[in-house]
Amino acid sequence: AVKLGIINGYPNSRFLPDAPVTYMQFYKMLVVALGYGQQAEISGGYPAGYLKYVQTLKLSRKINRENNENVTLNDAVILLCTALDTDICQIKMIGEATEYQVTKGVTLLTERFEIYDETGIMTATPISSLTSPESSLQNGRVMIDGELYLDAKPADYENIGRYVKVFYKQEAGEEKRVFRIVPDENRNAERTIKADD
Repeated sequence: AVKLGIINGYPNSRFLPDAPVTYMQFYKMLVVALGYGQQAEISGGYPAGYLKYVQTLKLSRKINRENNENVTLNDAVILLCTALDTDICQIKMIGEATEYQVTKGVTLLTERFEIYDETGIMTATPISSLTSPESSLQNGRVMIDGELYLDAKPADYENIGRYVKVFYKQEAGEEKRVFRIVPDENRNAERTIKADD
């Protein structure tokens, strides 16, 4: 993290690895890891410039804490998950001037871990199908918006008929293999209808 410039310690070059980390310190690390550190410095530096990018990137949209509070483990996980799926800023060209480029869909997940994501409706599992009376899929396979995914877990089958976000890996010329499937909470609504209604 030090070599990548994500952490640079205190002004006297000391590191306190056992000291608690505040939300603002954590935000700075995320902004730098996502490639926006230089722009944050130009926009006012620490803390104002970094906070601007935290807000622009919507990194803290699920967190409601004061910036000087110590980050909790639960919030750190939420922030990291949000950051992993946020578009990164990459150096486009170095010459007389450095230019930066943000490409939609290029994230830490895609660039560092080769994990991609798509959203859609899960239409078939080995247990059932929305488009035919019986499913012809083998165990571990699901269909999402007409695309076949392998290595799904039985718990994923519960998402049939729901909008989901599927994170997957795909080697060249190979099928898409599920890393994780999560329901899109903003697009799903459940209604219970009693049999006697």
